[in-house]
Amino acid sequence: MHKYISAQDKDLAPIFEKLCLLSSVHLFEFARDFSGVECPYDEDVIEKLRQAHEDVREEKFLDEVFGHNSKLDNEPWLKGVSNKSSWIFDSK
Repeated sequence: MHKYISAQDKDLAPIFEKLCLLSSVHLFEFARDFSGVECPYDEDVIEKLRQAHEDVREEKFLDEVFGHNSKLDNEPWLKGVSNKSSWIFDSK
């Protein structure tokens, strides 16, 4: 556990990206690989999903969690993610 979390933490971007990929792009890949179900979206749409993750992180997630702060203590950060941005854990 860290004492504080920075909005520019080097680990935040790849973890956020992986969460988004698991609930979108990888979900389609897993369905194809393990059940033979083809993705209903073409490669252009899939690429747009991949590219949107950075915008979602920068313009929505970080603003909701950090507000005008550049860093938060661990406990307020956990509460911010849990209460304000819990949508990140919902694949819908």
